[in-house]
Amino acid sequence: MKSLFDRTLNGKIISPQIKFIAAGNPYRLRNKTKIDEDFLTDEGLIFDYGEKQGEMKLLRQEVYRVHQISDSFFDDIFDFGNLTQQKEQKEQKTEKTEKTEKTEKTEKPYIEKIIQNSINEINSKKSSIFIDSTKFTKLFTELLAKSFNFLRYHSNDKLSAVSLRDCPKTLKIFNWLLTETNVDFLLPSKNYNQNQKIMDSFIISLFISFGCQFNSDLRLAYFKILYEKFSKFYKKNGK
Repeated sequence: MKSLFDRTLNGKIISPQIKFIAAGNPYRLRNKTKIDEDFLTDEGLIFDYGEKQGEMKLLRQEVYRVHQISDSFFDDIFDFGNLTQQKEQKEQKTEKTEKTEKTEKTEKPYIEKIIQNSINEINSKKSSIFIDSTKFTKLFTELLAKSFNFLRYHSNDKLSAVSLRDCPKTLKIFNWLLTETNVDFLLPSKNYNQNQKIMDSFIISLFISFGCQFNSDLRLAYFKILYEKFSKFYKKNGK
């Protein structure tokens, strides 16, 4: 981090044409209910760096581990706030839905770009598996955006329930299922084609990334949302 301000790297001066933009994570505590119920705080499954017991308890209450920033940086740090701000503990259902939709619109361009890059990478390695990548990019963007919103809506911790990092994680699972495994054994059929394999691989990757987190009732509700999206896709593009 000192390179940001000293503008040196390994003793060499960094070119003035190179500009630095860095982001720091704030301290964010986990939901109190989760802290009380979470077995991790009692079972000792979080790595212990040797801190005193009291300090370690505080560290385990954080959503993620952050390192202290040097005091010399404070004059150059600005707080731009959050993309989504939850000011009220209890919201009306309509207001909650509006915020969810607003977040979806904000995230969609980023999700779409990540998916497009992943599909291009698969095509470059596997001789154009996606003949029409545009329609799959749009569908996968919709499915991931809906998955994000569903998880946020039903989570007690809206800010840390899901992030864009879950997008490449899901796509890595999808990539592996599509290129390294034979998912066609799941739905044996004479008419099983490449498009079906693509769809099945993505359904399984969504289930691993999101569906496994829900109880049986929420899982059913989640799959109904996915089914609606898939149905519209099939009606428009054919099986």
